[in-house]
Formats: sequence, C-alpha cells, structure tokens
Amino acid sequence: AKAVHDAAKALKGEITGKVRVGTSSDPGFIRVGEFLNTQIKRHPLLHVELHQEVTGAAFAKVLDGELDASFYYGDLDHPAIDRLWLRASTYRVAAPATWSDRVLNASWNELALQPWIITPSISSHYKLIRTLFDKHGIEPSEMIEADQESVIANLVVSGVGISLIREDLALEKEASGVMCLREDVRVESTLWFIYPLARKDDPVILTLLTVLRDIWMLPVQ
Repeated sequence: AKAVHDAAKALKGEITGKVRVGTSSDPGFIRVGEFLNTQIKRHPLLHVELHQEVTGAAFAKVLDGELDASFYYGDLDHPAIDRLWLRASTYRVAAPATWSDRVLNASWNELALQPWIITPSISSHYKLIRTLFDKHGIEPSEMIEADQESVIANLVVSGVGISLIREDLALEKEASGVMCLREDVRVESTLWFIYPLARKDDPVILTLLTVLRDIWMLPVQ
C-alpha cells in the first residue's frame, strides 16, 4: 500500500529520487541535522545520502558529478560551480593552556619554533593556515597532520601543538581552561552550499536550496 501511495505522490509532481550531499566533520556547525530533518518532512520521496568529505575533495566530487551538492568552507570561484552563502566563520590561533607563557606574547619567529597541527593540503583549513604562515613570513620547523578539525582541537588541548581553531569552539575551550588564544589574529572564512551551475534550475537542487534558506533564514535571491 505504501508503494502505491508513494507512486501516486510521485505522479503528482513531488520530488523523488536520490541526492548525494557532502558534509563536513562538524555536523552541528553546518546544521546538517536540521537540514536532513526538514528535507525528510517536506520531501519524503527524496532520499538524501550524506557523505563526509574534506573540503577540497567535496569540491572535486561536485565538479565531476560524484556528489550532487556539498557544504563547503573557504574561498570559491569556479565558472562551473554555483553557491549559496550560509554563514561567516572566524578562526583563532590556539595553543594548549599550559603553553600560554611561550605563545601569547611570542613573536611569529618564536611561534615558528613550536609544533603546528595542520590538515591535508586539499583542505580549506590548510589554505587558511598556509596564508597565515605566508603573511608572517614563517615556516614552522615541525608540522603534524590531522585529517579533521575536531581531531586538531583535541590535539591542541592534549598539548601536541598550535593550530587554527574555529572561534566558537576555541572560546569554549578557553573558558574551560584547556586552551589559550592569541588576541592579535582572527582569520575569516565562509561556509557555502555548492552545486553545479548547470543544475541551478534542477528541481532537486532548488528543493535543497529552499530548505537551507528556510533553516538559515536567508533571503530568496
């Protein structure tokens, strides 16, 4: 009976099928739970597959069609990709709380002597931290790679090294006494929802964009 009911709804023009959406390692920040819950309630015949991806990999997969759309951090300018702005985000230079004496008032040359925790080069986080190094003319003597920002935050708290941490997370850790933050650096980034420009009028993509605009209370463009 359910199959007949679903078929009838599909014939009425309701959105059906499957859509593959890339997500990040922090589902709370991108509000993926609200997104999926609202999507299911409004369009129960459209099955959303979530794929956690590093930012650069997500971009490449949207470009080549492996993903239909994705959440994406960082700068973006590609003629084949369209985007919806979701929110701005700020990153802070963070270190273990026990390192405050050697980090908070240190010169950038002194900071370069400390271990830094970075993500793989395909990640937007890597680009942010690389821009910071280039701006101050430093190249840390020791860099430790971690594949997710949540892992980086844990490593900083554990005393492994310094890194860029998203400000909302960094302030929580600072308030709990496990992380210290430099006051002189704030690095800005952006959270987007990206999809192929060629599919900007695709009913499935338009459905996702409508849900996101409602969740984030964004104006219709």
